[in-house]
Amino acid sequence: MNKETMKHNILLHSAVAMLMAGAAFTACTDTIAVGDASLDKATSSTATIDSVFQNAEYTREFLVGIYSKQYYGLPYYNGGTNMPHAGNPYAGKFDALTDCWHDFFNGPAVYTKYYTGSLTANVDRSDGLDGPLYSYDKEFQWKSIRAAQIFLANVDRAPEADMTQEEKNRLKAEARCLMVDAFFNTFQHFGGIPIMDHPLEIGEVSEQMPRNTVEDCVNWMVAELDQAIAESALPWKASATMNGRWTKAGAMALKCKVLQFAASPLLNPEDGKPYYDGASEEVKPYIMYTDASDPAKRQARWDAFAKACDDFYNKLQQEGEYQLEEANIPANVTKADGKVPYYRLAYRRGYYLNASTEVLHSVRVQGNDMTGAGRYCWHSWYSKSVPRNAYCPTQEYVEKFSWNDGEPFNWDNAAKKTYKNQATQPDSTMVYHKDGSFTVNVKNFVTNKYTGAISRNKKSLHTMFVDGTVPAGSRQVTTTLSRDPRLYEECIVNGQNMNLDWTTASMTGYPWELWYGGNDGGTGVLTQQNTMFGSGYGFNKYYLGAGGKHFLFPIAGISSIFCQKEEIILVLTHLIHQGIILTATGRSKNYISLFQLSHDLIKFSWKLAILIQQGSIHVRKNYFYHILHPSIINCFT
Repeated sequence: MNKETMKHNILLHSAVAMLMAGAAFTACTDTIAVGDASLDKATSSTATIDSVFQNAEYTREFLVGIYSKQYYGLPYYNGGTNMPHAGNPYAGKFDALTDCWHDFFNGPAVYTKYYTGSLTANVDRSDGLDGPLYSYDKEFQWKSIRAAQIFLANVDRAPEADMTQEEKNRLKAEARCLMVDAFFNTFQHFGGIPIMDHPLEIGEVSEQMPRNTVEDCVNWMVAELDQAIAESALPWKASATMNGRWTKAGAMALKCKVLQFAASPLLNPEDGKPYYDGASEEVKPYIMYTDASDPAKRQARWDAFAKACDDFYNKLQQEGEYQLEEANIPANVTKADGKVPYYRLAYRRGYYLNASTEVLHSVRVQGNDMTGAGRYCWHSWYSKSVPRNAYCPTQEYVEKFSWNDGEPFNWDNAAKKTYKNQATQPDSTMVYHKDGSFTVNVKNFVTNKYTGAISRNKKSLHTMFVDGTVPAGSRQVTTTLSRDPRLYEECIVNGQNMNLDWTTASMTGYPWELWYGGNDGGTGVLTQQNTMFGSGYGFNKYYLGAGGKHFLFPIAGISSIFCQKEEIILVLTHLIHQGIILTATGRSKNYISLFQLSHDLIKFSWKLAILIQQGSIHVRKNYFYHILHPSIINCFT
C-alpha cells in the first residue's frame, strides 16, 4: 500500500468513526440538553427521535445545539475534548504560519509542531493538540453535519400548533447553512471528503465510507445552499432578537466563498499537476479538478463564482440593510493625520460590534463579558503577566502599511530623512559600561542647525508611527498618527496610545513603549521570551486595549464580497489578455465584452475606493495603479 492510498483509507475510517459518534438516540426521556450536550448521547435513559421532534421547543433547542459548534476564529478556551479543537489556545492561529505574524509562545502546536518541523500524520492525543491546527475529526463537524441531517429529516414532525410550517422551513434553511459551513471548513483543509446526504444509521455503515471528489463536494455544497437561498421563509437579515442566525445574505456569502475556493488555482492547476509532489493518479480527483488544464473549464468556474457575487450584489441593491461602516469625520478636520482616528473607529465598528452593518454572518462564544472573563483566553492570556497569545506582526507586515496620505512606506526613503547626507544606515558606536550595560551613540542624525536637537522630520524613521509633542524628560503626551489607520487597528506599535474612545475617536491612555527596557516591552523584546512583543510589535485586532466589548467573530462580511468581485474582474482581465476569453469581436460563444468588463471594473473600483477610505481593507497603493483609473486613486491620496 503506497503512502497516498494509506492516507486515503485513514481518512475514510476516521470519518465513519466520527459520523457514528454523534447525535445517537435510544430510549425515552424528557430531559433535553441545549448547546454542547444536545448533540451528545444523553446521560441517563436517552432521548428518542419522537421525544425531541414531537415537541416544538425541543426541536428548536436541537438546532441551537448545532449552532454551538460553529467555527470560531480565535483560540479562546482550553476546553480539551469538550470543544472544537481549533478554538483551543494550545492549537494556535493559522496567521502564525504566514509571513505576516509569528507566535512567540512555545506552548501551542503551531510552535511545537510546525515551527520545529515535527508535524506528522500521527495524532495521538485525544484533544488533537499534537496534530494540524484544524482537525479532521475534532472540530465537532461530523456531529454537526449528522445532526443537521437528522433535523432536516424530522423537523416536520413538530406539532403544527406550536411550530408553523413557515418556521419549519426557515429552520431547515438554517440547518443547511450550518451543515455546509461545517463541511466547507473541513473541505478547505483536506480536499474531497465523505458527503453525508442523509442521517446515517449504524446498520448501513461497514468499515469504510467512500470519499467524494472535489467536484462532488462543491456541487453538493452549492446545491444545499441554493435550497436555503431559495427558501422564502429565510430572511435576508436577522432581527435583533435573532442576531447570529443564518440568513439569506449569509447563505449567499457562503456560496461565494465556496465557489471562490472552487475556482482557485489550488484546485485548478493550469499544468494539471496537484499542489504537492508525489500525488498518485488515484488521489488527484480528491485534491483538485482533473480537468483543470482545460481553459474553458477554469473559466466556467470563475463565471460561476462571478454570478454568485452578482446575485448577492443585485439582492443587496434590492433589499439594502447591509452597508459599509462610515467614518464620521467632523467638518473641521481636514488633514490626513487628523482623520486617522475616525477611520480607525469605522474599521473596528465594521468587524467588532454586534450592531455592525457590514457583518453578514457571525459567531459568538460565552454568555458573559468576554474581555473581562478569565476563561476567555484571547484576552486573559494577552497581558504582561500572562503573555501566552504572543502573536506578533513581522517587520515586513508592518512596512506594508502606507503613510496616512497614501504614499507607500519605504524604509530607505524614511532613513534618508533621518540620517545626514541621505544615508540609509546609522553611523553609530557602542560604548560599554562597567556594570555591563551599553550605550549606542548615533553620529549622523539630521539635527536642527541652530539648536543641534535631533530633527523629527515628517516621514522619517523618527516619525514612522507617530508624531507629536514630546516634552523633555517626559512620556509623549500628544499624538498624531502618521501611517495608514489600519496599522493601528491591526497592530500595536511604539508611541500609539493604548485606547480609542468608541464615540469620539479620541486617543487616550499612555503610549505603548515596546522598545527594550520600555514600560511595556521590558527585556522580553530582546530575549523574545515571556513577552507580548517578541517582534517589537503586538496585535490589536480583537484586543483593543481597554476598549474591548462583548464582540462577535465575523464569518462573512460585505467588504469581502466587494473584494471577491474585484478578484473576479482582475482574473477575467488576465484571461482576456491571454486570449482565453475572447472579446465581443472574437469567436467564443461564452464571451465577456470589453465594454461590460470596463463598466464592471469602474463600478467595483469605486466600491473598492470606498472600502479603502473607510478602512475596511488594506492593500498597498502601488497595487491599485494596475487596476484603478488615476481619477479614482486621487480620491484617497
